[in-house]
Amino acid sequence: MPTIAMTERYKELSYRHLKLRQLYSAMSELRLHTNKAVDEEVASYYHAKLYTWGDCAPFLTASLESMMQVFYIELDGFIGAFWDVKKTKVVTRKNDQGSIGSYLYDESRTARKNSAKVIFEAFLKEESNELVMIHDTRHTLAHFEKLKVRNKSLVPGGTKIKEILDKLADILFLLGYRNGNKPHYVEDDDEAAVSVRKLVDRLIANDEKSIDMREKYTEKRDEWLGK
Repeated sequence: MPTIAMTERYKELSYRHLKLRQLYSAMSELRLHTNKAVDEEVASYYHAKLYTWGDCAPFLTASLESMMQVFYIELDGFIGAFWDVKKTKVVTRKNDQGSIGSYLYDESRTARKNSAKVIFEAFLKEESNELVMIHDTRHTLAHFEKLKVRNKSLVPGGTKIKEILDKLADILFLLGYRNGNKPHYVEDDDEAAVSVRKLVDRLIANDEKSIDMREKYTEKRDEWLGK
């Protein structure tokens, strides 16, 4: 019998977690460019160049909107379970058959999954409020609610989302542990984030302030991220 890390189900979970990390990094990096909390001057510059005067404004707006929708639907589906306070146990969502929750509680390789299940249950308890917000947002997006309802959807902040993805990485690591491997956490400068910066640079390459603003953005971004 192959180890869990070599099974198709585990490979699928790892791949979907990778896609979640890429989505998170891409949309976070794009939003940071226009986040006034990072730097007001830089944010105003990029907003004007990308969304006010730029030819690609509709594309960028639609891309960011689509990424956010897909991300929250996929993240909630990937987890696929919640902590039931009344029953004091984990309950899996019956429609999320491809989830890590479904895999952990499918009654196969139970001994091998024990350590991961302990961490998963603790995760569901500790993050219960945030996970409810994510699930409610998924429901709102997937069922095409009215805009006035959808616009009131609440989601955890970027830092908390990153923590959630990293905790899921720990659970995957415990499931598929092999000598030499390690959890795949979200990285601030992964390929997705770098690709967004390159795209932005190409879109405004002809602007004389673009190089100076890139340098200032990098400095302020690093401060924002606590580097």
